[in-house]
Amino acid sequence: MKDLKIGHRVKHKVDQRQGMVIGAHQATGVKDILIPVAIEESTRKELWPLDQVELLPKKQQLTALGGDFNPPKGFPFHTK
Repeated sequence: MKDLKIGHRVKHKVDQRQGMVIGAHQATGVKDILIPVAIEESTRKELWPLDQVELLPKKQQLTALGGDFNPPKGFPFHTK
């Protein structure tokens, strides 16, 4: 299983949307694992299948997780 932590920035492999992991994974079956994700630039939260989640490069991760990304106020949600 991928080593995803709360706050990791991820991308959906199918539709290329970016989001942030906001909780612990949920097992829904023998092999089915869902990851709670807050969609960037939106107020939407979704559960993404683990096999469709791709971790963004380390440089694009938050500074607290070893990356160079300094988020704007209200990130990952669209607050305008």
